[in-house]
Amino acid sequence: DGGRLSWAMLLHWIWRVWKWLLRFFTGQCELERLCYQKQQPYQLALKIERSLRRSRAKELHQLVEGSCTADDAVDVILRVKRVKQDSKCVPSLKSSMQIIMGVASLTKEVEQLKGQAFTKDNQHHESLLSELWDHMMPSEKLTSRVSPQWKELGFQGNDPGTDFRGMGVFGLMCLQYPGNC
Repeated sequence: DGGRLSWAMLLHWIWRVWKWLLRFFTGQCELERLCYQKQQPYQLALKIERSLRRSRAKELHQLVEGSCTADDAVDVILRVKRVKQDSKCVPSLKSSMQIIMGVASLTKEVEQLKGQAFTKDNQHHESLLSELWDHMMPSEKLTSRVSPQWKELGFQGNDPGTDFRGMGVFGLMCLQYPGNC
């Protein structure tokens, strides 16, 4: 719809002008202003990540993907945004980047596990499945790997390995997690 697009463009430019005015009058970039606000670390990290994703500087977009260390990310931010190395916002920025990098790393790991198909030929996968049974049904012995007993746990068929198609090994690990706590 053309009207909605026009409003979006207008709001975008108003936002850019507003940020420029704030930078001009405060002498601080958006990231510095965020760091000086009193807020919980995870809230600050979310705001910093959003700011980096919206930045016109493509270098800053890549930082949220977790492809470098938090220290390297902070160095890039300070250089691109022309913030002094001794700025009081650096510790908050560094801790936020550590949170952002940690979440990015965890997300990559989950996606990798999600994409890894469960295979009966993989001994590790089979042992995870066996441990799941032992944790969930400690008083009942599993008669065989492929058994109608698996339906008691909510699996669709006699072979639980076929139920991990969408989530891969990650699905099995999620089911197993409560039993390991």
